[in-house]
Amino acid sequence: MVENGNAGGGRNPAFMADPLCHNQILLWCTEEAFVLQPANFPKAMGKSTTMLSKLTDCLYVDRKSGHVRVDKPPADQTLRQLKPLLVYGCLGVVQFHSGPYLVVVTKREKVAHLHGSDVFEIKKCVVLGPTEKQVQGLKRKFHTAEKKYAQLLKMACEEKNLYFTYASDLTLNTERMANILRSPDVASKPLFDRQERSFLWNYHLSKKISAAGVDAEPFLVPVMAGSIKQRLGLDFNGSTVAFTLVARRDTGRVGTRYWRRGADESGAVANYVETEQILALSDGSGLASFVQCRGSIPIFWSQAPNIKYKPGFMFPPVEKNHLSQLAFDRHITSLMERFDKIYAINLVDQTRSERHLEKAYRDAVKRNGHADLAYYAFDFHKECGHMRYSRLSKLWGEVRPFVFEHSWYALGVFGDSKQTGVVRTNCVDCLDRTNVVQAYIARKVLEKQLVGLGILRGNQTIEQNLPEFEPLYRFMWGDHGDDISCHYSGTDALKRDFVRTGKRTKKGMLGDLKNSGMRYWLNNYYDGVRQDALDLFLGHYDVSSEPESPFQRGKTSKNGKWLFLSALFSLLGGVIRIIRNVPKISSALLKRGNGFSDDYSDLVHGFILVTLAGSLAFYLKLQGKKLVERPQLRFDQVMPW
Repeated sequence: MVENGNAGGGRNPAFMADPLCHNQILLWCTEEAFVLQPANFPKAMGKSTTMLSKLTDCLYVDRKSGHVRVDKPPADQTLRQLKPLLVYGCLGVVQFHSGPYLVVVTKREKVAHLHGSDVFEIKKCVVLGPTEKQVQGLKRKFHTAEKKYAQLLKMACEEKNLYFTYASDLTLNTERMANILRSPDVASKPLFDRQERSFLWNYHLSKKISAAGVDAEPFLVPVMAGSIKQRLGLDFNGSTVAFTLVARRDTGRVGTRYWRRGADESGAVANYVETEQILALSDGSGLASFVQCRGSIPIFWSQAPNIKYKPGFMFPPVEKNHLSQLAFDRHITSLMERFDKIYAINLVDQTRSERHLEKAYRDAVKRNGHADLAYYAFDFHKECGHMRYSRLSKLWGEVRPFVFEHSWYALGVFGDSKQTGVVRTNCVDCLDRTNVVQAYIARKVLEKQLVGLGILRGNQTIEQNLPEFEPLYRFMWGDHGDDISCHYSGTDALKRDFVRTGKRTKKGMLGDLKNSGMRYWLNNYYDGVRQDALDLFLGHYDVSSEPESPFQRGKTSKNGKWLFLSALFSLLGGVIRIIRNVPKISSALLKRGNGFSDDYSDLVHGFILVTLAGSLAFYLKLQGKKLVERPQLRFDQVMPW
């Protein structure tokens, strides 16, 4: 939760907006249709007699055909006999074999106030599907698939860190939103039509309702996945400011850690996230926004799970290298259309297996040859290993001229500037190392902005001159990194203690060990089905295109996790038995002669269990690819070449 107050754009009129979506809706489920009626009318729609008449109209979703229309409430008393469900927005409708599924928000929490609009996090979604009669009426071959689709849709709706507003363009960074609002023609469009489609999480679900016309669109809320952290009313040496961190997750090649790597043929990359740091004076006199991005190395490569702790990297055959270069070029072109110039920082190891990724990236940059694309390889583990995080100053020395030349977006007392370039950072996962570096660069930019305001002077730092804000800043960036990591890997980020405290601690290292183990378990035995859920929700898989159930092909073995657990517990049980028999063995050796007449059955059992564990481990390694939980809807995208 955040404190009351203004933020983001301060009181700048350019960012002030009345609600454009219905913020409370009554939902009835009849045998024929889902019926939605506004319970709280948007102020922005005016109060004319004609408009008030429209506000009483209902949205109807036919439960058989999925047809959507806006019409008058039922003339009979049908709805009065049913108890409505109060919802806070509609994500949309998706059609499966038995009929439409409606997704609505039933619980929300205010987490920020950005650019004149309250920002809410979705705490609970409800999926309403066809009647049992409709499901039973399906052809037998679709029964199992339909139930699976419904389960996957519900799983996708349980994803954390989903946000929406009723008035603001949350999928747009501050500069792009300001540019849109300057154009009356664009600013007057429905809220959904103004969103950045690549960051619009429910674009696929919204299609049916959007197609029903402008009167239907206010029932929809545009949803963004990522992270929003904000603190209001901060005292910076007499100036009251709001500080906000926003992460926007791209939907193009979204997925889980090992099942989505690199780029696809369109140039979309895995784990692409745009991070925006916003500093705003609370009196509305100034605002500054700095945008960075992260994303998987934008070439064709893969790292599919195979039981091993760190699967090997896979690249396309030589004859398909031109397709990988084409994907790279498309990705760079897309970035340049948004930011003009790019400074790419590659943090992967330049030795061992990761060196192949570094070389492939460097070669792709050379072949691209664009003058506005700069590339810098910084071996993070080599430079900053053994707690030498002060070596980040070397990286900053390289990137500093680019950052300060291409600046950030600013208004008011911050000056009037545009951001004409972006720093694109990656490691292998684009999580832990990347978050450390992005937080470091953002800190340097913030200090420069505060010097411009006169809050800091010369080479003064936040740590020295704003000691109360220092831990807050670190923890906000730490939470920001955790949110991004949870989306992609299923756990909090590693190295989170350094981001939060500036130091590596034993507690932090133990936390990394725990999270690394959890990532291994999730990546091998749960992420396949989660990948299917995301592909289904985002429209990367078309249910209507399949004449047969996709869950029958390439069926995943369910034995992998149990074999792994059997091996683990056999090893633990065997080691414990052997250790507790060590004193008995020592005593027997000292006695010599008849010393081995004692009962050693427990010790024998220990060796048997260790042998069993070794055998199971060998089998797991041999059959690893067959024993992991694989995605079944778009497995072709694991290796898109």
